[in-house]
Amino acid sequence: MPTIKRSTVNSVIDFIEAYHTAMGEFPGRTQIKDAINLADPNERYEPAEIDELLESADFIKSLDERGIVAPWVMVTDPVGLTREQLAVVAALNNIKDRRSDSKKLSDLGISSRKYAGWAHNKSFSNYMKISANNLFENMEAEAHMGLLRSLGNNNTGAQKLYFEMTGRYNPNYESNVNLQVLMTRFIEIIQKHVRDPETLSAVAADLQLAAVETGAMPNQNRAVGHAATIEASPADKFKQPERGLSF
Repeated sequence: MPTIKRSTVNSVIDFIEAYHTAMGEFPGRTQIKDAINLADPNERYEPAEIDELLESADFIKSLDERGIVAPWVMVTDPVGLTREQLAVVAALNNIKDRRSDSKKLSDLGISSRKYAGWAHNKSFSNYMKISANNLFENMEAEAHMGLLRSLGNNNTGAQKLYFEMTGRYNPNYESNVNLQVLMTRFIEIIQKHVRDPETLSAVAADLQLAAVETGAMPNQNRAVGHAATIEASPADKFKQPERGLSF
């Protein structure tokens, strides 16, 4: 049987890496065999010879250096990852370990190229995502303890957050109060210069709608704890019946 050329082997490895990056999985053996024949059209390699190449230690090592695990390589973990990959996931998710991610990978003997290749693998990326989500959901107690430690150190930011969480302080309250004062003053000015009750009612309705749409007041006739009334000026009361709207 003819020996598969090194240039052909390199072309096939490049094909596998490109496919793995784009699709997140390893190409099928039929696709790999087609790639070999395409890279070296003057030769027709036997299936047994191609299988021998794919299962050779050098070929598997070349893939491994690129972060690509051949599916026929023995994987002992039920989630479909190697022990090396599981060790990396555990290290990266250990937030108590203050080493940088690059330092953790380096200490485990994982090159940045290899990790980048793993990141394109669906099984690895899905497992990383699930592990990170589980870690996030279980961090509530840790977050509470961190806040308590900051409170114990008289951290002003932590104190502000604590009062906001317990409802004792609302940073938006003061701005809402100022807005209500401005709206009341605005209504008084309109009432002073507009004499027609119909116009006053229309203005009041539009102001109320605008306040609801912008969140300045709840969706009801009265804002909580505050009400303003637009009505005709005293002089107009002698001409027409009193008209008004609560705002």
